[in-house]
Amino acid sequence: MMSKIIKPDKSEVTFKYDSLGRRIEKSSDEKSMRFVWDGNTILHEYVSQNDSDKIENLVENSNQTDADMADNLVTWVFNDGFVPSAKITSEGHYSIISDYLGAPVEAYDDQGDRVWSAELDVYGRVKDYTGEKGFIPFRYQGQYDDVEIGLYYNRFRYYDPEQGNYTQIDPIGLAGGNPTLYGFVRNTNNSFDPFGLWSYYQLKDDLGNIVYHGITDRPIQVRLIEHANGNGNTSKKLFSQVSYLDALPDRIAARNLEGSALYHAFKADANLYNATRPVSEGFYHQYNGPDKIAKGRTFLTQAEIESQMKKAKTVNVDRGGKIKCPT
Repeated sequence: MMSKIIKPDKSEVTFKYDSLGRRIEKSSDEKSMRFVWDGNTILHEYVSQNDSDKIENLVENSNQTDADMADNLVTWVFNDGFVPSAKITSEGHYSIISDYLGAPVEAYDDQGDRVWSAELDVYGRVKDYTGEKGFIPFRYQGQYDDVEIGLYYNRFRYYDPEQGNYTQIDPIGLAGGNPTLYGFVRNTNNSFDPFGLWSYYQLKDDLGNIVYHGITDRPIQVRLIEHANGNGNTSKKLFSQVSYLDALPDRIAARNLEGSALYHAFKADANLYNATRPVSEGFYHQYNGPDKIAKGRTFLTQAEIESQMKKAKTVNVDRGGKIKCPT
């Protein structure tokens, strides 16, 4: 992860991360901004001047009083995914309106007055805005605008909106399916990339029943549109929800979940959209029981799958496959 930027004027901006690779501090000569996370989204951020006592922890071992901390504490509220829906500060509460890709476009105060708006170009660069540009720092899903350096922090790497590329290679290399290892998504009109890692997902009907198990190294939104419309080699499916685990480290981890889930599902539900084998019983990509799996793979029990899925995000989807923004 990037630890320091030296700007043309020789000033420095440094970064610190926790053991999960989440950025917890951004510091310049004048101030330090610290971040508290809720899973893979930012819950709180707050600023301390570098000539003041240093804040070691938001809750414990703090050298700053509760009153001082409350003055600049910002709380972010997200929906079930990566779309911010509200900003809470000591000065007021603000509602955030996002477009169909989940990128914030407007913010309103508790009186209903618009206090901020932004328009992005195709690669996420801010073309026009009203209010303070950094009032809402989130751009495409998973991106945080670091105005000090002109880059967007994108969880596992940094994105340059002027170039439309990342500044570091994809952490999963060519497994990401993009031969340009520094490249963003193929089509920014229907895609976003909060992580760039593998995902396991379950498509569900109106009653919450699972109708399909799948994995992907592309943005979930892309696969949902393909499933809903029958694009390419993907058959058309009816579903209204998706539960997904993202940031899985590799294809094997994702396939372990999918294959094991299909093995268990075959005993209870042979009517899934997943294609069945033409000769033998079972679904494609399923694991044929705990004694017949390939080397390096792991067979998961139903309880183990359900335990992992407790960490999954669940969002509603329209008939065209687009994730619905909260209303």
